[in-house]
Amino acid sequence: MKKLRILLTGGNGFIGKNILEKLSQKYLIVSPTVSQLNLLNADETDNFLKTQGFFDVILHSASVGGKRNQKDSSDVFYKNTSMFFNLIKNKNSFGRLINFGSGAEYSKDKPLVKVKEDEFGKRIPKDYYGFSKFIIASYLESHKIGTNLRLFGVYGKYEEIGIRFISNAINQVVLKKPIVINNDVYFDYLYVDDLVKIIDHFIQNKSKFISYNIGRGKAVSLLTIAKKIVRVLKSDSKITLKTKSLGYEYSCNNERLIHELGETEFTQFEDSIINLYNWYERRK
Repeated sequence: MKKLRILLTGGNGFIGKNILEKLSQKYLIVSPTVSQLNLLNADETDNFLKTQGFFDVILHSASVGGKRNQKDSSDVFYKNTSMFFNLIKNKNSFGRLINFGSGAEYSKDKPLVKVKEDEFGKRIPKDYYGFSKFIIASYLESHKIGTNLRLFGVYGKYEEIGIRFISNAINQVVLKKPIVINNDVYFDYLYVDDLVKIIDHFIQNKSKFISYNIGRGKAVSLLTIAKKIVRVLKSDSKITLKTKSLGYEYSCNNERLIHELGETEFTQFEDSIINLYNWYERRK
């Protein structure tokens, strides 16, 4: 059987690296570097897609901004929307587009508690990153094209240790240091291995809807996660919670996703902790 030909943008990022690692044997994945394809350059993008041949699927994971420890500038909005529209205007060069969106599309200026897809558009994001994702999602919805995967708290290997809580906490245990939580927050976390399986489903199947919340549908606090990490890894690392105040919850309702996937089993949190610990321990 002929392998599907896929263009992956953002292949050097957290999610892109996991896709390449797990799906490269199954599909013919073309993942150009920025020097090979600058998505911000419309002419360069046009030329690349015209000369590279037809792609069955584009996985658009290239993105900038959205980091909790940084305030986004207007440049983030320009870059994210430009990359998307430079791709989408070449729609004759590919079959389907799977866009990696964000829960930030719902606006994070208030708590998002098991938010549903039909709540999209009720609030307009005030931050540049969320607004860029909102505009992209709105275009896909209004034109009834592509699939938009709204990612919430994805975690796993290759993520940025300095700002991603779960990997940071596990590395603190590896280095025998305390786990510090500035303020507790409830997140909807999904292990990246489970995300790749979900992506694989959407590669192989045409989706019923345009947008899907991508998460476990369960909120868990950072403090609970830290305690699990210490317990599972049998660590002596101390957990310090700097303030008792709670940040805004960031969780989704994933019923639409579950209906799409059918019977689904997510990786047990304890198993993912052990997998990540072993991975980071080898790279200590």
